[in-house]
Amino acid sequence: MIDRELSNKFQEMDKQAARLREAFSALTTAHQVFQGAGALRSISVSDQFDDDSIEATFNGVRIKFQMLLIFGADRRPRARAVCIHCHCTYGAPMQVLLGAFTFGSDGMTDLDPDVEGNFPRMDTDAPAIVLRYLEAAFAANKTL
Repeated sequence: MIDRELSNKFQEMDKQAARLREAFSALTTAHQVFQGAGALRSISVSDQFDDDSIEATFNGVRIKFQMLLIFGADRRPRARAVCIHCHCTYGAPMQVLLGAFTFGSDGMTDLDPDVEGNFPRMDTDAPAIVLRYLEAAFAANKTL
């Protein structure tokens, strides 16, 4: 017999999954900013792939954001964006975890807040999120 509470939990995830994917896809809007007012035309951000991932590149450095559906501590549907540094070391392809953050269907992340105490949002802060993880990839290059 299926536990009713568990069934309800998964039904809620089913309802929220599309909104979580939509919030994740907001990272792709960073491309427009970088190509326009951001004046960082060397940065490219892909569209969302079928496997719920988005890639960003800058001068040969490539990172990948992979979205995973999760249940938060409050048992509510959330998404986890895992950022991976994709590179080659001695000719062998490597993928190294740079970090991760969670967000809700409203796009609010759990990344560190700004000086005013505002947490970054997927829809309004996508370029800053991408730059944050590109910077982490450059820092990781020092240790390769």
